[in-house]
Amino acid sequence: MNRLILTTIVTLFSSCTYYYIKKRKIAIVKKKPERVRIDAEDYWNTVIFFPDYFPEKPDSKIRQLLWYMDQATSTLDVCIFAIQFRLIHEKLVEMAKRGVIIRIITNYRCNIRRTKGITKRAKIHTFLSEFGCISDLMHHKFVIIDDFACIGGSLNWTWSAITENKENVVITTNPEIIRKFSLTFERLWTESGGLNELPWTCGG
Repeated sequence: MNRLILTTIVTLFSSCTYYYIKKRKIAIVKKKPERVRIDAEDYWNTVIFFPDYFPEKPDSKIRQLLWYMDQATSTLDVCIFAIQFRLIHEKLVEMAKRGVIIRIITNYRCNIRRTKGITKRAKIHTFLSEFGCISDLMHHKFVIIDDFACIGGSLNWTWSAITENKENVVITTNPEIIRKFSLTFERLWTESGGLNELPWTCGG
C-alpha cells in the first residue's frame, strides 16, 4: 500500500515538473525580442499625415517636414509636381543662402507662371519638366537630403494639399531606398537637358 502511494506521488511530481518545464520553454520562445535602440540622429523612419489645418503654428506638421529638410548641410534634390507654398519657398531660399546646393525638378505647366514671376532672391537651379505636357506627368513627390535621407509620399507643396487633403509623407534613411530615388533624380535631371532651366527663386 505504501509503495503504491509513493509511486503515485512520484508520478504526479514528475508530471508536474515536466509540465512546468514545458510551459516555461514555450514562454521563453514566445517572449518578444528586445528592440535594438538606434540613435534618432543616425536613423530616421517616420510618417507625417496631412492635412495640417494650422501650418503657421511652431509645431505644425509642415514645420516638422521643414525641420527634416533643414538638416541638409550640402545638397537638397527636390522632385515635386507642384511647388506653390510660401513657408516652403522661404525655407528653400534660406537654405540656399547658407550654402546648400539645391536642385529642383518640377512640372512645367503647374509652375511656369509662378516661376517666371518670382523676384530673384536666391539662385536655385530648376528644371521645369516638359514631361506630361501632352500625355503624361512628372508627378513625383520626393526630396533627397545630402544623400543621407529621403522624403517621399503623396504630398504636393500646395496650399490645398497641405491644409485640406488627406496626404502622407514618409521620411527614411534607408540606404537602398535613397539610392533608388537618387538614381531616378539624376536620370530625370539629365533627361531634362537644361532646356527649361530657370534660376528659381521662391519669392512670395
